[in-house]
Amino acid sequence: MPASPELDFDVILHRLLDDLSQSVRDWKRGAGREEVALLNRITERLSRRRRNCDVGRDYPVRMRATFHELHRAGEESQDHLGSDFAVTINVPEAQLTKTAFFQLKISRKQRLTLFSEQLEQAAVLPAVMERAFVFAIDDSRRSYRMASVRQCKHQMPPGQQTKLFDTSTWDSVSDWVRDWFHCKQGPPTSPGDPHPVEALLQAYELGEEPDLFLGTADTDIPDKWYPAQAWIQYRFEKRE
Repeated sequence: MPASPELDFDVILHRLLDDLSQSVRDWKRGAGREEVALLNRITERLSRRRRNCDVGRDYPVRMRATFHELHRAGEESQDHLGSDFAVTINVPEAQLTKTAFFQLKISRKQRLTLFSEQLEQAAVLPAVMERAFVFAIDDSRRSYRMASVRQCKHQMPPGQQTKLFDTSTWDSVSDWVRDWFHCKQGPPTSPGDPHPVEALLQAYELGEEPDLFLGTADTDIPDKWYPAQAWIQYRFEKRE
């Protein structure tokens, strides 16, 4: 499935890499060096309001971001998270809507230890797992790498709780974004899907019963499981 032809990926990637670089710089200057502090920097930067954000190629296309903090049981709760944050794009001109879920991790010297339990949380719902990725930001090289949760789970030896990954073999963010827009990474949302993942995210934001998402599916959502902490929606609108 081709990506929307009116989008200029050079501009999109330039803005994304600039946002990630600024987020990492701010994180390194701050007091907190844990992953949650980096997550807050990234989601704040990616969801900020942009003036005259034209990412069109053949004609002006405005990119607008909306940030949603999803329903949580409380700061002291022992919630299980399928991902740290989710991103949805909507390109009306191309009739394209798709969502990705990201587990944010900090690697060092392109080495990252993943826990099988964390990967299993992303696999609670098949619709989430096939759209779930590990997003590794290297503390020393400032490189940004992506690997699918499915790929990482496949490489985790049976019965083993942890595995050390070499993130240098993963996709760069630049390659991944292009492939994702072209639907080579993760499926798009089908117009006829009765239970799209975007509705799941919205249900958690509004505090509705997430069981409605499953319908007659034979997989139940575990208690205190949440698909993500935050959700960023991007809408690409043609400007007249």
